[in-house]
Amino acid sequence: MSTPIKIALVVKSLDPDKGGHENYIKRLLRGLLDKDYRVWCFAENFGSRSVEHGGLTKIRIRACKLESGLRMLWFNYRAQQLIRRHPVQFDLVFTTGNVTFGQFYRAGGGVHETYMENCLGSLEQLQPKHLVVKFLQRRLFTQKTPDRLITNSEMVRKDIQHRYGVSDRTIRVIRNGIDLDRFNPTRAGETRDSIRDKYGFSGDDFVCLFTAGGGKRKGLPELIHSFSLIKDTKVKLLIVGRTDASKLDHAITRYGLKHRVAYAGFQPQIEKFYGAADCLVFPSKYDAAANVVCEALASGLPVITTASNGSAELVESGKNGYVIPRAGDYDKIRACIEKLAGQENRSAMRQHAIATGQQFSMERHILEFEAALSDYLNNRIPNS
Repeated sequence: MSTPIKIALVVKSLDPDKGGHENYIKRLLRGLLDKDYRVWCFAENFGSRSVEHGGLTKIRIRACKLESGLRMLWFNYRAQQLIRRHPVQFDLVFTTGNVTFGQFYRAGGGVHETYMENCLGSLEQLQPKHLVVKFLQRRLFTQKTPDRLITNSEMVRKDIQHRYGVSDRTIRVIRNGIDLDRFNPTRAGETRDSIRDKYGFSGDDFVCLFTAGGGKRKGLPELIHSFSLIKDTKVKLLIVGRTDASKLDHAITRYGLKHRVAYAGFQPQIEKFYGAADCLVFPSKYDAAANVVCEALASGLPVITTASNGSAELVESGKNGYVIPRAGDYDKIRACIEKLAGQENRSAMRQHAIATGQQFSMERHILEFEAALSDYLNNRIPNS
């Protein structure tokens, strides 16, 4: 690019230690900077492992120490104010999360109203933080609709169009990208035996992996219940991720699963645990597009997930896994696990899983994202 494109990026946090969204932004940002874009990032906090680059300017938004809903409203207001007053004339404003402005917006977390309906009780839905997110999203999609709106699944695209009437012209689906140097069958196979030994699994056990931060929204209680219905004691479960260990232990004890379920806690090198398992079971109640599905597929694991997870669009039932139509269906979860464990030739499903997951590199994602940026910049109305 002869004249670098100047982007204002608005993101709550640029700290990759915070979670999956922050890690995604870090990788996307690195890719754009490597392609000579100039980026001014407006965020509340920048972690010690955030991106450092000559083309990146970091602008901290002072957080207000109030209830989370008010804090979101303040962030939305203050970010707009700082961008309007900034001396640089930005080519576009790229926003994520709970904001109501920007020409280019990525709805990486999906639709909050759908999340509320799927995951929260009626009283929980009245909590101020959820009402604020619902208000901000509705305002963005109906009154301040961005010129380009990016979703990471067809499920979210259809949901936004159905609820808010956003046009086809505005929305583009760009699926998430993953690090294929980390998530591949060779890397996964390096620690299979050692991790199985560590958690008490034998070589001929059929090990299901569940990995997520927290467990309730991701369907962990339902998964444990479903496991109690499986009679084959060679079918085991390995749980990875931050969750309430005491509640988990209580549930495992209640269902008599002490010898069939192991909890590994949070593991930063999750690729090693994909290698120790025979399948991923992820019965989420709502996910825009869970990265764990693509990571598992690329590592060679068939996947069992739900239709309320946008990443289920990558799963072909009977070929690289199974899709459960309704989250919380204990019997369907059980049946899918038993069907997969009973497959005489799982190698075909494994190869299909690898072929699917290996399509979704971060490099491909960045190329598609850059194409969407270029399309917007080349077709926008001058001085818009």
